[in-house]
Order: sequence, then C-alpha cells, then structure tokens
Amino acid sequence: MKCGRLLTMSGQVLLLLMLAKPAICQVDSLNQGFQQIQNKEQALERAYRFTGFPTLDSLSRAEKAPDIVTSTVICDTLTPFLHDQIDGRAVWRTSVKQMPLASSLESRYDYRKDWEIFIDSTTGQFLMAVGKAPGSDTLLTRLPTIEEAEAQLAYASEEYASLPAEPPGVSLFDALETAHRPHTSVHQIFAWYTMNARRESPPKAVWIIYMRSTSVICGIGLPEEDRYVGMNMRTLIDAQTGELMYSMNRPFPLLKGGFGLDGDE
Repeated sequence: MKCGRLLTMSGQVLLLLMLAKPAICQVDSLNQGFQQIQNKEQALERAYRFTGFPTLDSLSRAEKAPDIVTSTVICDTLTPFLHDQIDGRAVWRTSVKQMPLASSLESRYDYRKDWEIFIDSTTGQFLMAVGKAPGSDTLLTRLPTIEEAEAQLAYASEEYASLPAEPPGVSLFDALETAHRPHTSVHQIFAWYTMNARRESPPKAVWIIYMRSTSVICGIGLPEEDRYVGMNMRTLIDAQTGELMYSMNRPFPLLKGGFGLDGDE
C-alpha cells in the first residue's frame, strides 16, 4: 500500500570531526527487544525511548498522545538500500511542532524544528526521524535520489545492510550531541538507526545523522560552484557506545555532475 505523503531523506557528511565526547546516557529501558505498539500512548513512549528528546518526556502520555500521534503508512522514495524494507509499512508517527532539543543543543542547532518520528506499528522498530525548520524546504537544494545515494555510498564501500534487530544502547539525542558541529546553524536533520556495513567490516548498529544548512557546514575551500556539497553533512555514531565513527559529505544531489565520481548526471 502506498500513501500520498512523500518522506524525503538523505545522508551526507564531510571530513572526520575530532570532537570531545560528551557523557552518554544509556537507554537501559529499551534493551528488552522490540515489541508491537498497541496504541498511541505506547507509540509516544517508544518515540521518547528511542530519541531521548526531553520535550517528549515532559509530555503527559495520556493527554498528549491523541493530539500528536497518528497511525499512517510511510512512503519512502529516498532511503538507500533499505527503501524496500521501509516503504509501505504501517507506522505510528509522532509529530511535534517547534521542538527545542535542549539548551546545550539549541546553540548548535539553533533553528527550532518541526519533528516527525516514525515507529513501525508491528515490530516497534525505529524507522527514521526528520526535523525541519519551517520553510527550510524552499531554501535548500533537493535531496539525493535513491540511485544517486546508493551509487555514492557504494563508491565509498558503504551500505545500509538492514534494520537492527535490537534497540540502540544510546539515544538519538546523545548521538546528536556527539555529532554536533560548533557554531553551525542547521536547518534540517534526518536520522536513521541501521546496520551499517563498510568495506570488509561486519555490519554495525549506527545512528546516521544527516544535517542540511544554507551555509557551509564543512568543506572549507570548495569551489563556489560546489559549495552546496559542503552544506550537507552525514555523521555516523556507534549506536551502542555513542562514539563518533566518521563523517563525510556523501551522498549529495548531483546538481552539477560527478564531484568525486566517474561520469555526470
């Protein structure tokens, strides 16, 4: 079944960030395996347990869940490698308008965003979270297509292998704290929890955090015609330890041709 809602997403990043590692809050209450979500209140609880967003914790589950949680079918046209596993799934969608993350994160991601968190209704798995500053879609370049993303990630010997069978050890909130870029205003954040395979290493559970901005996030010295590449960053965080693994700008939309790949659009 397909729905009339288009979920766009992408991933991009650049140079390895050597950042101080913050204290990590372990998500102990999640480490009991996934369970089917029976109602909106459970969906809101699960959204908090995965994300760790303080605003969701402060909400009264019984009072707020009917207003911000909806049952729907997810339409995903842009997730590389896992599109067929995600598209068409029945999900619980938690929507929060103008949600701040926390005082420490607001200074780094200082555009308050409208967040949507998608949890699989049957398996209870986290599928994705999307945070967008209002009006940001009109300011930014388009997201990469599935074909563009898969080609660029394969070029870097990387693949999203599967959706994890076990919950993460750290929350999305802590992963965002680790992935921050100081003094950078980020207009959009896309996040996935996947099993990531790179080169010959076995798949590992990671948080993938893709940040988009109208200013250069990373990539000082890029030619003017390629500045849009540096306006996107994709960072991978070990979902069990909370450690930063690496950052790069792939994938990005091929607006002007290859940029590090053979061939043009």
